[in-house]
Amino acid sequence: MYSHGDPIVSSLNVHKNLDPLTLLFVLAVTGLIVLIVIVRGMRVVLREDHIGGGIRLFSFFVVCGALHIIAWLAAPYFYIPTRYFMFSLPFLVTLIFPWSIYTLLGRVSRLQLQPTLRDAVFLGIVAVYLAAFGGRGNVDLSAASVEEKPSQRLFDKIARLPKDVVIAGWPVGALRKVEYVTRRNAFLTGDLHQVLHLTFMKVMRNRMDALFEAYLSTDAAPIYRLRQEFRVTHLLVDARDFTDPKHTPEYFAPWRTRILPRLQEIKGKEYLLSQKLYERAAVFNQNGLILLDLAKLP
Repeated sequence: MYSHGDPIVSSLNVHKNLDPLTLLFVLAVTGLIVLIVIVRGMRVVLREDHIGGGIRLFSFFVVCGALHIIAWLAAPYFYIPTRYFMFSLPFLVTLIFPWSIYTLLGRVSRLQLQPTLRDAVFLGIVAVYLAAFGGRGNVDLSAASVEEKPSQRLFDKIARLPKDVVIAGWPVGALRKVEYVTRRNAFLTGDLHQVLHLTFMKVMRNRMDALFEAYLSTDAAPIYRLRQEFRVTHLLVDARDFTDPKHTPEYFAPWRTRILPRLQEIKGKEYLLSQKLYERAAVFNQNGLILLDLAKLP
């Protein structure tokens, strides 16, 4: 019931034309109807199934549930457990829901005698559903692209560094794409910082605390700590984090509430905006992105 891109029919799309409260009610009612149709349709399929297709379909969701439990018990080694259910739900709506509709229409006596009419009714129901909830899928993926033009030269530079380097930077900035694009190690990224395992969480929290102090510092001491204690070799700085009020660093709690007070506290004294630092340690400096070689710190 949630689609991507522009609506197929804007004038009929519920997401475009209903206020939030009414939309929530419509989605809840529609979701209930979809669930009822699927349950009734699958009951018919399972009763009339002679080749085991329904059993295999049911087994698909049993396996998804088993994988969820295994991933939960073995976290974080199988990443996010809920994904095993999240990836099966689209299959439920896009395939099983229309299959159930068509199956139930086949039990209507009048439509049993007129297959063409049954097909027309089925297509009409699907058309109404798509008009109300469907999207064209024309999503602008430029923001999610891992090769944005302002960052491409930076990625090229990092990719030429030795394979044992460790790159630190603000976790939800350009750094989150470094591992995928350059095949080089990132100290901490927002994608990696998942609260799934106690020991893992403690390690990530220690890293984020150290990074927070180094990134929003007024002297070199926290950066030296990154190099000496955590073996970070390079630090990626986005100057807009300090100079553009619309581009302040963001992160989740408990660091979220600390960011703005720290920025105000260090305003005018930001160590990572030091031109002398750039002249000595920067190995890349373009488009507001600066890569510092911590071995060259003053």
